[in-house]
Amino acid sequence: MVAACRANLAEAEAQAALARGRLQGLG
Repeated sequence: MVAACRANLAEAEAQAALARGRLQGLG
């Protein structure tokens, strides 16, 4: 369970970083 939670957190963080990169690229 802990491993799955960490995996979900890592994936969410990676997607957030991608979203930030896209926003910065557009801006």
